[in-house]
Amino acid sequence: MATVTLNAKVRTGRGRGYRNRLKAQNRLPGVVYGKQVGSIPIEVEARAVQEILAGPGKNALIELQVADDGNTRRYHAIIKELQYHPLKNELLHIDLQQVALDEKVTITVPLRLIGTAAGEAKGGLVEQVLREVEIMGRPDRLPEAIDVDISHLDLGDSIHVRNLVPPAGIRILEAPEAVVATVLAPAGIEEETPEETPAE
Repeated sequence: MATVTLNAKVRTGRGRGYRNRLKAQNRLPGVVYGKQVGSIPIEVEARAVQEILAGPGKNALIELQVADDGNTRRYHAIIKELQYHPLKNELLHIDLQQVALDEKVTITVPLRLIGTAAGEAKGGLVEQVLREVEIMGRPDRLPEAIDVDISHLDLGDSIHVRNLVPPAGIRILEAPEAVVATVLAPAGIEEETPEETPAE
């Protein structure tokens, strides 16, 4: 997982007027919480957060530098929640979770289908049923996504959570029998099924 630096400072104001002033300065209110820090209200540059989301992504490991009355405290953190305006694609608030590199955390990561299913050459359609999974691991080992090779899937075939291969040290918490992706047969074509051997 990529590590990025995010500068913040302790947030001292509150209320709509204060939030409007932050918005005018292109800054974003937020909070960082965890065993080591308790709960600290902060503000960060909105553009810096957008750059993280557009680059390393939401699951990046963040080196958070919090300025407070002339002092700077440093923590490792991950993005736990982002709040957006209900009608606009406008980021309103960020929640950061302070983490220790030797302690496991739980996050959700996307599943990324790789390859072209064998069944597509026969007119099949790949349907991705599960688009993300919850995983557990150390913060410095968390992947941005888990790749799923579907090239071997024929008509009617499916791949399940139990078939996924996570990176070393990562545990997938979803039900093993959950379907990740399947290849649907085109209309009018029956899916191939194994022939039964007649009883003697």
